[in-house]
Amino acid sequence: MEVATSALAGPEASIRAAPAPGPARGRTMRALLPTWRPAPLVTFGEAAQPEPAPGEALVKVAAFSVNRGETFQLEGIPRPGWRPGKDIAGMVVQTAAGGPPIGSRVVGHPPQAGWAEYATVPVGSLAELPSAVPDTTGAALPLAGLTALRLLRAAGPVIGRRILLTGASGGVGHYLTELAAAAGGEVTAVTASAERGSRLRALGATRIVHDVTAAAGHYDLVLESTGGESLPAAMAKLADRGTAIWFGQASKTPPTLDFFSFLSGPWSVTLRIFHYTDSDLSFRDDLTTLVRLTATGRLHPDISARDVALAEAARALSEGLPLLSATARRCTGPWYAAWLRYPAGLSRSPGNAIAPPVVIVIPGMDSSMVEFRPVADALLRRGLAVMTIDGPGQGELAATTAPRPDYQVVTSAVIDALPGDVDQDRIGVTALSLGGFYGAVSAAHEPRLRAVAAISGVGSMNWPELPPFVTETLTQRAGGERATQEFARQIDVTHVAGKVTQPLRVVDGECDVIPGATNGAVLAGAAPRAEYLLVPGGDHLVGNARWAWLPGTADWLASHLVASP
Repeated sequence: MEVATSALAGPEASIRAAPAPGPARGRTMRALLPTWRPAPLVTFGEAAQPEPAPGEALVKVAAFSVNRGETFQLEGIPRPGWRPGKDIAGMVVQTAAGGPPIGSRVVGHPPQAGWAEYATVPVGSLAELPSAVPDTTGAALPLAGLTALRLLRAAGPVIGRRILLTGASGGVGHYLTELAAAAGGEVTAVTASAERGSRLRALGATRIVHDVTAAAGHYDLVLESTGGESLPAAMAKLADRGTAIWFGQASKTPPTLDFFSFLSGPWSVTLRIFHYTDSDLSFRDDLTTLVRLTATGRLHPDISARDVALAEAARALSEGLPLLSATARRCTGPWYAAWLRYPAGLSRSPGNAIAPPVVIVIPGMDSSMVEFRPVADALLRRGLAVMTIDGPGQGELAATTAPRPDYQVVTSAVIDALPGDVDQDRIGVTALSLGGFYGAVSAAHEPRLRAVAAISGVGSMNWPELPPFVTETLTQRAGGERATQEFARQIDVTHVAGKVTQPLRVVDGECDVIPGATNGAVLAGAAPRAEYLLVPGGDHLVGNARWAWLPGTADWLASHLVASP
């Protein structure tokens, strides 16, 4: 199950409180649009913001999931007007009769077009999400969860029955395994992946095989989604009067059934064709059931694809950045992963006549070192080396580490590991969003830092007032609500601001308001050598007015580092 948090509004933009939009006529939004080419299948673009029809709600999308059927359609014949996206989670900003109220967090199953900032969803295809279920988890539920739940209803009671499940590696297979095992079924799961096999066994599978022909014995029920040679091979494993339910053709290869081949197998079997929309219950009814099972710990959506995406981003950066900057250097340590780049004309060599100053770029809660190339490029043009980092709970380390408020430990480890071809006595920091607090706490404890710039820095967090996107993301990163609340309690820049004695430049956007969080003005007001820039109309990270602060801030850092002895 591939799940993505919606980044369609830019890095960390989703943490801003979003007012309910008025009529959408004439409005545009960012969306993933089909290319109808082999690669890439989709591209970022603009689309008209949808207008809800009667009986539909408008949802601001926080997360969506990717299903195999959608990728098949993207690889197929162009369909003018169609956009992908059947599984979403987000917040209702415009409702209809019988739908959830405005402001409700929901999971939805629209007919299409969910890979966008906004989506319209029939109110009968929405279910409310409790605080215990994050958006990313909710978005993994609809298509795969509905299919699994309704398949098991179609199969009838499974207690004590032997079940053969093909194509078990995907989201439907995971849900079927867990639900069937919990209902008393004895599941043999077919998967080509040893890693997926371990996960399926943890969900309750009795046996794991890597090919359907390796399944031993006879089965009361076959659940088949691969097609091709898999369907007849699986049906040959049925016991007499067993049932095969065929619900997909992931191989894209039509199967061939030979009547006479069954003479050496079961004498009598039933083959049923299944489509998940064939149900007497509404999508809302079954989505509500899936949400309840998830919230109570009886269903565990697999959203590990985020880990895969982050690893893929790291791999792509490893391959691509050296092509753009021949001197780029990959650096890793106990608490960080990083890239070090050198200004033009200098190489990563101890033979450099001049060791350049270096600026460490610290990202925020839901951003990473790969997102701030414009910031890095502005610093490089001014003769500064740049070390962009991911620390605990950030970027490519988000899946394996938890965020920590004592970020000075990370910064000190980065400084300790700096190579000899950068100037160890001229080190600065540019810190963004939650990284603003990390930069301040680092400066308060690390005397080797000479200057600090904080952009849209978070000064404190009041847990009860924080928006769901923030609490859910932090809960996912920190490993539970209790750990997250303790983390948020320690985010308070007033405890360290007076100890930030280095030159400090704080930049905020005028329109950047995060409920439950204070901005950089608190830090600027308490630090003894601070200057404060409030950009009119600026949003979070002031990405909509970069011209108003980035050149000046890069000049400011250079003046404190390049000219320093």
